[in-house]
Amino acid sequence: MNEPIIKASESLIRNGDFERGFTDWKKGLTNPGWLSIAGEIHEGVLIRFLKAGNKSSVSQPLRVSKDPGEQARYVLGFWCETRHTEAGTLKISIDGQQETLEIPLRPGASRDVEDDQARLRSGQPLEFKPSKYEVELALPFNAGDTLTVDVSSPANASNDPISGICITRINLQLHLEQVVMQGLVLDEEPVS
Repeated sequence: MNEPIIKASESLIRNGDFERGFTDWKKGLTNPGWLSIAGEIHEGVLIRFLKAGNKSSVSQPLRVSKDPGEQARYVLGFWCETRHTEAGTLKISIDGQQETLEIPLRPGASRDVEDDQARLRSGQPLEFKPSKYEVELALPFNAGDTLTVDVSSPANASNDPISGICITRINLQLHLEQVVMQGLVLDEEPVS
């Protein structure tokens, strides 16, 4: 059986920037109406992201092609702004195993409500102010295993229809050890 082709700089997570809405993502059963795709400005560029509130979640399974170890490591990166008093969670699980990696999506600095309202009144999108995460996956998985990425929001108070997490650019990269040429033979003669 042939191994899948590994392409440099290609994320194992599909549609991690949510440019195609919820394509490739499965909505969780709890409060799916609290999930939406939004767009805001970050450093002068309109960025699309998933907005999740009130215990809503999305998930995506993916298959890993190489064993992690000295020659291959998996690094997860994403941008997240938690607009909530509680932390959300990004969780990586391995199908058929108990062990998981849970990354808390901690609340950031409070938003400037007056600035946000002024932007909205003038027809401008809000400013997306994410924290940028990068985490090496330290889980006991093997080539061929299926990992599931799950993004979950904390519960909202009954009088809070706004709080949630905003996440995008979810990207899982396979970093391979650099190839080192040990020798070159041309027409059966070593070349130095």
